[in-house]
Amino acid sequence: MLPWLFSSLANLTNFRDDLVTDDSSTNHCCTNFLIWCASVETFEVAAEFGHIMVVEVLLQHNAHIDAQNAKGFSALMLSARNGHSAVVQLLCHQSALNLQDTKGRMALHHAAMRGHEDVVTCLLKASADVDSVDAAGRTPLHLSTLGLIETKQHQILFKAACFFCKMTVRFRPLFSW
Repeated sequence: MLPWLFSSLANLTNFRDDLVTDDSSTNHCCTNFLIWCASVETFEVAAEFGHIMVVEVLLQHNAHIDAQNAKGFSALMLSARNGHSAVVQLLCHQSALNLQDTKGRMALHHAAMRGHEDVVTCLLKASADVDSVDAAGRTPLHLSTLGLIETKQHQILFKAACFFCKMTVRFRPLFSW
């Protein structure tokens, strides 16, 4: 099914240009195709793999932006997890930033855990909750340290956490046993 889905996503990008033509039969055909493709799965796959043009077209046709799959992942979480900053930037202004997956993690948790600095910065600018904890009691800052590599993204999260703690640094245990 996946090869067919990816070819459909590629065709969907090509159909975007057809939508502005004056030919009513082409518009009708493309509109029906877009409505059919505006399923949750197609939107999630487009966001997960960073197909910005497909995400834009599906949003124009009322894709379910905050829908979550069986693991609780939303399109924003999937694009943040994979470091697609352009898709995250598009979605974070329209999506619920603080949706949680089945493990209690939000898009910021996923981006921090994978070390995507530009995505973390984008989510923080959009007012994602930097002090939120997942089901294991870990913040995005905790998850960013799991790789034990100090990065610029780690410093950004630490500064944001300090700011939101009203300049009082609170230390939480990194791991709860």
